[in-house]
Amino acid sequence: MFIKDKSSKNIRNYIRHLRNNITKKQRIFFSKEISNHIFSYGIVKSNFNVGIFLSFDGEIDTFNLIKNLLSNSNNVYVPKISSFKEKKIIFVRYYSNAKLLINKFNIKEPFYERNASIDIFQLKIIFVPLVAFNKKGNRLGFGQGFYDRLLYNYNLYNIIPIGLAYDFQLVDNFPVYDWDIRLPYVLTPSKLWIF
Repeated sequence: MFIKDKSSKNIRNYIRHLRNNITKKQRIFFSKEISNHIFSYGIVKSNFNVGIFLSFDGEIDTFNLIKNLLSNSNNVYVPKISSFKEKKIIFVRYYSNAKLLINKFNIKEPFYERNASIDIFQLKIIFVPLVAFNKKGNRLGFGQGFYDRLLYNYNLYNIIPIGLAYDFQLVDNFPVYDWDIRLPYVLTPSKLWIF
């Protein structure tokens, strides 16, 4: 997608506007396409520990995917902010009847129980939210840096981070900084991007 003013703020505003104008019917369709691709490409098999975000603000709906992951005998973990100051998140076990709370960013998080969290190196795959991505695998997030910090050494842990996005979130160019983590994969409703 070509955007005239390529500042991070303008790209975020434009993409978020597009995401929030998707109809409920379209959102369901795109969510099912993403979920089908994950299993048809063999990205996830049974008995994986999978980290996945709880969608908000018009993001790809992950709740259908979470349901399919659970029904295929995977252990699902969702992010919870453990420190706003240090920009740290942990992953907490998710169950279909999980009690969810709203954090200060208006994002759903699980009620935290100390024994329900998992060390990041025990996750096989982490599905990552994003506002935009480019053809080099660079990711534009919300600008807080939580996932950049989380994924800093993902190669050392043999974790596979995969961005989830709509096709229109592919942007030809945006500012990239030294601390931004490139993703090896981004999955959209029409394609698995490999970088």
